[in-house]
Amino acid sequence: MRTAKLVGHPVLVFMVAAFAGVIIGTMLRHSWFASIRSNSSNAHRLDQGPASEAGAGQFLISDRRSSGSSRWPNEEGSSRAERYLILAGRAENASLDEFPRLLRMAQNEKHTDLERAIASRWATLNPSHMFDTLLSEGRASYQIWRVLSEEWAKSDPRALVEAAVASKDDKTLHKYLWAIWDDVMSNAPEVGIEASGRLGVRGYVSGMRNVSNWASEDPRAAAESIFNNMTDTPAGATAITEVGKAWGTTDPEAALQYAASRRSSFRDSLYGASLMESVMITWAKSDPEAAASYAAAETDPTLRALLGQGLAAGLAKTDHQAALIWADENLQSSSRVRAIGNVIKTMAKSDIGAASELVSGMDPGGAMNQAVWQLMDVWIRQHGAENKTMLDWVESLSDVEAREKAVRGLEWGASNDSRDWLIDFVGGSHGHLATEAMVQRAAMQRARQDPTSAVAWAQALPQDRSGIALKSVLAAWSNFASRDAAAWISENQ
Repeated sequence: MRTAKLVGHPVLVFMVAAFAGVIIGTMLRHSWFASIRSNSSNAHRLDQGPASEAGAGQFLISDRRSSGSSRWPNEEGSSRAERYLILAGRAENASLDEFPRLLRMAQNEKHTDLERAIASRWATLNPSHMFDTLLSEGRASYQIWRVLSEEWAKSDPRALVEAAVASKDDKTLHKYLWAIWDDVMSNAPEVGIEASGRLGVRGYVSGMRNVSNWASEDPRAAAESIFNNMTDTPAGATAITEVGKAWGTTDPEAALQYAASRRSSFRDSLYGASLMESVMITWAKSDPEAAASYAAAETDPTLRALLGQGLAAGLAKTDHQAALIWADENLQSSSRVRAIGNVIKTMAKSDIGAASELVSGMDPGGAMNQAVWQLMDVWIRQHGAENKTMLDWVESLSDVEAREKAVRGLEWGASNDSRDWLIDFVGGSHGHLATEAMVQRAAMQRARQDPTSAVAWAQALPQDRSGIALKSVLAAWSNFASRDAAAWISENQ
C-alpha cells in the first residue's frame, strides 16, 4: 500500500517546524485541540472510521483532497511531529470508543504531554466511560488515572465518589483511592468528608486546606460532617483544626460550646480538643483579653485545661511572657507543663536565643524539663546537632535532670543528622555528656567504616567512654568479620 505523502504541503511543513518548539507542555484541554484543528487544515488526519487492534502501532491517515479512502501507512511515511499533530487533531473529534486506542498510540510515541491532553479530553466528554474502560483494561498509569480524577472531581465529585466506592476493592483502583479523595477534597470538601469512611482512605491529604473555605460559609455544618463521618482520626483532627481557624474568627464562643458538647466517645473527645485548641489560638490572636476571660471562667477542670492549651499557644504568637504567666497562674499539673512547653516552642521558632535564656532561668521541675525538650527539638531542626552554641548551652544547665533531658533530645535529634556527627560528638569536648547508648552507636558506626582504626579511636577516648566504645567496636566487628575480630582479640589479650 502506498503511503500518503506530505511533502507537497508547504503549509504543513511550516506548521511542523512551528510546533516543534511547543510540543512539550502545550497540549492541555480543548483550546489546545481547537488550535491544532484550526491551524492544520492542510494536514493529513486520522480517518474517522474504526480501526482494528492489529493496526495499533500504525496511523490511519486520510488525505482531505482524496475521495475519503483511508489507508494504513508504515510509520516511515510520516514524521514524529506529523503523527503528533494527527493524533491531537483526531482526539478533538474522536468517538468514545476511539480514546483507548488514541491513548495507546500516544504511549507508543512516548508523548507524555499528549497522553495527558487526550486523557483530559476523554475525561471531559464522558468520565464514567473512561473510568469503566480504565478499570476493565487495568493497564492505565497513575498519570492517566489522576487526569480522570482531577477532571471528574471538578465536574461531578459525587459521581466520582460513587464510582470509586462501588469499585474500591478492585486492585487496580485501590492504590489510587487516596488520589481520588485528594481531588474530591480539593474541589468539594463537603463531599470528600462525607465519603471518607466509605472510601476507606486514611492519612492526610493536601486538599484538606479547602475545608477552611467551606467552614467560612457554614462552620457548624463542616464540624458536624467531620465528627459524623471521618473515622481516620489524624485526618479528622487536621480537618477540624481548619474548621476552628474559620469558626474562631466569626463566633468563637459558639464553636467552643459545640466542641464541649461532643465528648461522648474517644474520637469525639479528640476532635473536640483539636477544635477547642484551634479556636482558642485564633481567638487569642484577635482578642486575647476576651479569650483569657472565657478560659478563666470555665469551671470544668478538663475543659479549662483544653482551653488553656490553645490560649497559651495563641498568646505565645504575640506575647510570650503573657502566655507563660497565664499558664502558670491558671493551669495545673500536666496541663500547665504542656502549655509552658508549647509556649517555649513557639518562642524558639522566632528567637532561639531569648528562648534558651528564659529556659535557663526556670525553676527545676516538670515545666522546665518539657521546655528543654521543646527547645532542643526546635534548635536541632533549625541549626543541626553540631551547633556549638547549643552544646555550650546544654553544658551550662545546672539542673541535672534538665541537662539529661537536653541530652536525650540531642540523642533523638542526632538520628536525623549526618552519620559522622555522633562519632565526632562522643570524641569531642562535649563527649562526657553522651549517654551510654550514644557511645555504643558511635562505636558501631565507626567500626563499619574501618574496624582497625575504630579500635584505636575507642582506646584513645577518655576513660569514661573508652571501655564501652571498645566493647561495642569489637562486637560490631565480630558481626561482619568474626575471624579478623577474633584474631585481634587473641593478639591483644
